[in-house]
Parts: sequence; C-alpha cells; structure tokens
Amino acid sequence: MHMMLRKNLPLWKAEETINEVRDYCVQYGVGEVIWKIDTEDFSHGLPTLALIESYLPWLRKSREVLGEAGILFSVNPWVTRGHEDRGWDMKGVHPGMTFFTDYAGVQCKAVACSLSAVWREWLVAAYQLYAGTRPNILWVEDDFREFHHPPASYGCYCPLHMRTFSKRIGKEVTREEVVRAILKPGAPHPWRTEYLRMLGEIDVEVARLLEQSVHAVSPATRMGLMCSTPDDHDIEGRDWHGLVRALSGPHEPVVRPTMGFYCETIPDIIATFSPRETMALTPKGSRHCPELENFTYSQFNKSVRQTRIQLGLSALFGVHDIATNWFDHLGSPMEEGRDYLEMFVKTRPKVKAIEDAVSAAGEEFGVGILSGNHAVMETRLSESADFADLKPCGGGWVWALESCGIPVVYGHAPVVAATGQVLRGCTDEQLKRLLSGGLLLDGSAAETLVDMGKGEMIGVRDIRAFRKYAGCIGAEELADPAFGGKPHRYMSLHRYGPAKERSHFYEITRVPTARAVSYYVNADHERLFAGCTLFENSLGGRIAIQCENLSQGATRPYLNWTRAEMLGRLAHHLAGHGPFVQVAGVPYMLTIARHIPDGVLLLLANLPLDRVEGVTVHLGKGMRTPQRAEVLDAAGKWQALEFAATQLASEMTGIKLSLDMDGADFTAVRLINNGLLTQPVPCRD
Repeated sequence: MHMMLRKNLPLWKAEETINEVRDYCVQYGVGEVIWKIDTEDFSHGLPTLALIESYLPWLRKSREVLGEAGILFSVNPWVTRGHEDRGWDMKGVHPGMTFFTDYAGVQCKAVACSLSAVWREWLVAAYQLYAGTRPNILWVEDDFREFHHPPASYGCYCPLHMRTFSKRIGKEVTREEVVRAILKPGAPHPWRTEYLRMLGEIDVEVARLLEQSVHAVSPATRMGLMCSTPDDHDIEGRDWHGLVRALSGPHEPVVRPTMGFYCETIPDIIATFSPRETMALTPKGSRHCPELENFTYSQFNKSVRQTRIQLGLSALFGVHDIATNWFDHLGSPMEEGRDYLEMFVKTRPKVKAIEDAVSAAGEEFGVGILSGNHAVMETRLSESADFADLKPCGGGWVWALESCGIPVVYGHAPVVAATGQVLRGCTDEQLKRLLSGGLLLDGSAAETLVDMGKGEMIGVRDIRAFRKYAGCIGAEELADPAFGGKPHRYMSLHRYGPAKERSHFYEITRVPTARAVSYYVNADHERLFAGCTLFENSLGGRIAIQCENLSQGATRPYLNWTRAEMLGRLAHHLAGHGPFVQVAGVPYMLTIARHIPDGVLLLLANLPLDRVEGVTVHLGKGMRTPQRAEVLDAAGKWQALEFAATQLASEMTGIKLSLDMDGADFTAVRLINNGLLTQPVPCRD
C-alpha cells in the first residue's frame, strides 16, 4: 500500500520539519508527503496571496529534499471556499468577495460563494502559486461543497445565485420562493431539480477553471478531490462524473473519500463510513485514496489498533493508496506518532498480499445498495420537512446486513436492499429489473413503491404507518420454519421508544399469495400483523418486506442471533440460485466476497474486540462445496486451512473453517474449486 502522509508545514520551523519528515519517511517506507498549508489551529481562513507566497520557497525546498530520497511531494491547501467562519470576517481581507448564504438567509463571513468573481480570481491565483512548486497531486479540500458551513447550513442562496437561477428559468425569483419550491410537500416542484442541477453545474464549472489554471502552470500535476459523505453531496446536486473528470483534465481521476471516525469509536461501527459508496459513484478507473484521519492526532484520540483495522479495511475495499493524518498542526515532534508508523511497517506484508489477491480477483458480489442523487430530485416531503429530509436514505440496510456477515455491494445487483425513497431515482427499466429479481425492502421503501403504484408487485394492497406505542406492539415473533422460525421465538423491539418522532411500523394488507415470515405481537403474545412478508410477483421477482422504518439505519437492539439467521435465510432465498455467502455465528464480521477463477475470495474483518475461534461460512444453493481452503497469515503468505462441510436444511452448505481471528483484525480466505454454478453478474451499471 502506498502511504500518503499528510503533514502540516509550519513556517516557524519549516526546514527542521522537512528534514524530520524525510527521515521518518525513509525509515518507515512512506512513499508520498502531502503538505497541508495554513491549517486548523493557526489557519487564517482564506489566506492572502502574500501569505501563500511565503510557503513557496519551503515547498520547493521540500520537493528537492524529498525527491532526492525517492519520496513524492504533494500539496493540500486547507481551504478552497472555507470550512466555516470560526469567528473570522474575510470581507476586509478580500474586498468585493461574495460569501455563502444558506436557504434560511444565514450569511457566512469567511466561506465564499462559488459564483463570486473575486473568489474565483483568488482561487485561480492561489492554486497557480501552489502549482508552480510542481507537486505530484494538488488537492481540493472537502470544503468545496454546498453544505455544512457553520453558521450556515445548506446553500448557496445568495443574490448571485438568485440572479443566475432567475435567468435559467426565465423568471425573477427570491430566495424564499426558491426554498419554498424545493421543500414543497408532496410531488416535487420542478425548480428543485433545476436548482440542484444548477449547483452541480457551477461546481463543475469551477473545477474546470481550476484544472485549466493549474495545468497551464504545471501540466504534470494531478488534481485530487477530497469528498464528504455521499448523501450530503446528493443534496447539492453533485455531478460525480462531471465534477471529477473536469477537475482531472487529462490525468486519471484522484479522489480522497472520507473513512470517517476521526477519533476512537466503538469498533463494530467503523465500517459504516465505508468509502465504497464514493468509490462506486466516481468514474471507473479513478484512483481512490481513503482518508484515515486522527483528530486530534495522538493515541489519546485514537489507538494504534483501531487505526490498523481501518488500514486493513482499505485493503479489503480494493484500494492501493491511503492518505493518513497522524501528526498535529502544532509542530510537535513526529516521535510522538512513531507507533502508527511502526504499525504500518508490520502490517504492510499482509496488506500487500490482500491488495494482490483483490487485484487478481473478479467481480464483487453481494446484496446491492443503490445510491446517487437522482432520488433527491424525486423525494416526497412532508409539511414540516427541512433540507436534510431531501436525503433518500437508501442505505438503511447496510449496517444490519454487514453486521450479520452478509456482503453488500454498491449498485444494481441480482438482489437489492432498499430503504427510504431511493427507488424513486430509478428509471422504469431499472425498476422493472429490480422487481424481477430479489428485493429486500423495509416499510419505508414498501410505502414508496405503493405510492409509485407498484403495491401489487410487492404483495401489498394497502399500507398504514404508526408508532410502536400507538399499537401496543411488544415484540416480533419469527414464525416461518423455513427462515428459522418456531413458536415463541421472539426478537426485541426496544430500539423504538415513545419519544421517537418517525413512524416506525407499517401494517400491511397483503395480497392472498403473500405470506408472513414473522409477526408483531402484543404483551399477551397475540399476533397483531405481519412483521416480515414474502411474495413472488408475476415477473418472477422475490420480494421480502421488513414492516418497519429502517431508513435511518438499524440500531444495535435490532440485531440478535435470531435476526442474523432470519436475514441470512431471507437473503439466500432472494438470491435464488445466484451466488450467496454469509459468515454466520459471529457478530460484526464484515465480509466482502469476490469471484476468483476457481472459487471465492472472502475478505474478512473481525470488527469487535472479541477473539473469534472458528468461522462458519454459509454458501448458497448455487455454489458447490470447496475442495480446499487457504488463509493469509501475518507475513502475507497463503496457508492451508482445515475445514468441514455440512449440508444445511435451508439448502445452504455450511463450511466450518478452523480460522481464529483476534479482535479488530482482518484477513483473506480463498475457498478453492467450489465451482460457482452461476456466472458472475456485474454490480454496477
């Protein structure tokens, strides 16, 4: 793995820092240094050109010093538009600059409007100064966005944007009129699509301006883009392909998706900020460099072991570059972060072996998760909706499935799981394909399809939503033996309390041929209505509905051994004779599955702290029993792995691997010659 070490360049000790960084990079095999400029604690907001010029001699010096040691040199200005005001007032620093205004009229004083001519002139001049130092990559930070600029939120709705939009639609409009149209309850007002598309086009325009300006000075320099979470970018109408390609120009696209969790967190949720969704949204062939962050830059903030599992996840996700943030902006000695670098060296052989295995493997397979901003244009809103409610919330199944050892992929697949209103973003052809395959829905997605006139295709005549305590629901009983059910096998519903505002449960009136897999019951164990339904439609599609709202993601009480078995069997049923894998009997074992010529490559991360002794893999009915198994050891060598196979009643095959894994560890397993009976199906359009 190519490590990109992001490091602040302090002017008060620039030469000392350059030499220190070089020495550490040589010692620990770091391949690239990304100098962060005018950063965090000592930032000046939108720096003057004179301040930027004071960095240039040291940037040139570092290019020479690092280059002599075989280390690449890149530059990461900390601002493009500005992250937030932080008490600054830039109006006197940059006279004539227009500043960001959100939908409520809140105006920033240190975050620029993307249409401001003065800002664009400053941005071009600043980036041309940086480009003159001839960096390998010149980064655009994730403040290049239309949201989360405190004190403002979603925007920009300044007079410049209003004039541009008025010209676009041929009518003079005010900020208030546009916002009312975008947040119109029910069917979307056409201005929503127009305005969000306009925002996306403006960003592409700025990106193209930056690319041309930088490459006029340094043609060989690549432009890189740091990204925030995709669902937020959806609300700014981001044109992922157009933006990334405009910024890249003649070079390969370079993207730095966030891995989230800048500080220590509960291990089993680390994967929820997966960069894989961003990776799926960006152009094919993009170079992805996930950002492994540690804020505020010490082991007091994030342990070496948790940093290691994130490093391992990057390899499992199939990337070859990692952008690390392990050192503060205060000029503290790098010795304080030596443990992170030592971990990197020790982990590198295993990471390299996983990279090689992933590169040699074929398509990833699993339950598909839809994303993209098309659904934002079609989301139906309530009377009290705000901008955050525009998010289609389509990824609500991800954490539940992955926590139960079921692989997910981003994009269309033979089996797709959907929540919220994400299906509104599908074309008629895509929707027909989804309804013809396997479809796992929550109640909110089922409600969406009923509203779209597709109720009969998912086995629903009518659907009614209400809160838990309105119906005295006590628990969920798993009833169908084919999915692990038996009398009085219950699952808790404690995850929903009376203070929750969203409607969490859906009473479905089923078509006669739809069956109940589970039931919601009251305190006397009486069945009230179906908790999970199963249906096969006229297109041959297999539809499963969990009759509650998971659009905000499942919570821990949703998961238990009964739930894991039920979800595994549901996903297997929906897959039919297609490839299916589940790591069963282990909580929070993140699993990624890829086809290889004579079997399956499993990429595993044991996210919790508990050690696992023995791992059981369930293979679907369309897959044969492996003849042998291999596992990567700590040195990155493949070792034979003993296993035993059993036939399960559900038509799955159980493979008990003699695989032990420490907590917060990762590895790869090859199941050889299991001979898939089905051909690999691409997961992306």
